Amino acid sequence: MVSVLDVDEFIATNKYLNSNRIQDKNIYNTEDNIDKTTETKKDSTMYNFPVINQISLECKNIFIESLNSKIYKLKKPIPVCIEYDGKTYIANSYDLGLYGYDDMELEAIEDLKKSIIECYEDLKTETELSPILKRMMVYYKEIIEEK
Repeated sequence: MVSVLDVDEFIATNKYLNSNRIQDKNIYNTEDNIDKTTETKKDSTMYNFPVINQISLECKNIFIESLNSKIYKLKKPIPVCIEYDGKTYIANSYDLGLYGYDDMELEAIEDLKKSIIECYEDLKTETELSPILKRMMVYYKEIIEEK
């Protein structure tokens, strides 16, 4: 549906200008769902903005200090971003390029920890690594040590 909003209304209704920690993803309607009618107001400047469906993601940043492993321990905390879309929690380690997910926040974090251990063990067993994987292994060695 297309509607006409003045600039002040548009700014006031946009969530990403809000100070809370919510990110918006824009999902555009298909052309079949677009209503071709528009409203007009004579007392203010008009702009045409397509109305979009928005999915809000709640985000929070934490640090994990342990891998909950009998073999490995962390030398320093790892930053993790926890995102919730209303159904699933996703624990992202952007530094490592890994994530874990589940219906519950703690299980998503545990899934991420398992992914970190699996990736580290896979890289350890490789004999020849590409330059990117070598840099990843250097970072793993900075943050993980064997008990």
